[in-house]
Amino acid sequence: MSPYEFLKIERRDRLAWIWLNRAPLNTLTIEFMDEIDRAFAELGSDREVDVVLLGSKVPGFYCNGLDPDYLLERDVPARALVFERLFEMMRAMYAFEKPSAAVIDGHAMAGGAVLGVLNDFRFMSDGRYRFCFSEVLVGLTIPAALLDVIAGVTGRAALRDVAMLGTAYRAPEARAIHLIDEVFPAATLHEEAEARMRNLLPMAQPSLRQIKKEIRSPVVQRLAEFQKSTVRELEPFLSGNFEEGLRAVRDRRRPVFQNP
Repeated sequence: MSPYEFLKIERRDRLAWIWLNRAPLNTLTIEFMDEIDRAFAELGSDREVDVVLLGSKVPGFYCNGLDPDYLLERDVPARALVFERLFEMMRAMYAFEKPSAAVIDGHAMAGGAVLGVLNDFRFMSDGRYRFCFSEVLVGLTIPAALLDVIAGVTGRAALRDVAMLGTAYRAPEARAIHLIDEVFPAATLHEEAEARMRNLLPMAQPSLRQIKKEIRSPVVQRLAEFQKSTVRELEPFLSGNFEEGLRAVRDRRRPVFQNP
């Protein structure tokens, strides 16, 4: 019996897939994030695995962010615990020592875009799907440490459109600003992404891992240091407009925010 309820792990000759599998939208809960953390820890300690890919088994959705119903059922302190768990997962994924790729065959919104940007490589299918840091669109903010992660991929000049405006990018547009690395047809996305990552396998893995560690260590440290304070800074945003934003996502309508 699988130890995972919301995902699957598939090993393929020194390479492993983690498949997100929480229908219908792969939305994140504490329990789902616990499993993602556990899967990366399992594969990080597996000597037979050198490369990891994170994909989705849910048609049309890579991950649609945090589960709105799950958050609406909770008061502000309980919502803060959900975000605390999200930041713990972010730190662990960003510090993951082995090369990893997000293989995006569906919408990657808010927390789903976060899952994408935490990996070293991002491959996306061409088509109607969007990659979007939509936090501002639901009345939330993006913590400074996460802005550092995004800027490490896109450069700081893109943060106005990516983070402040919450621009939703199709695959070619996302590639133009380096949010993703390559665009493939949906029919061949998984095969093409796996082939690209297999190109890393003949390389010296200790060297790859050490260079990755050096590149990421300043932000990893910041993610660890600011985790608790970041949650406190978020608390004023976890009611009011955020509740309206969550209900709007759930009801598939535009939010009506109250501005002072």
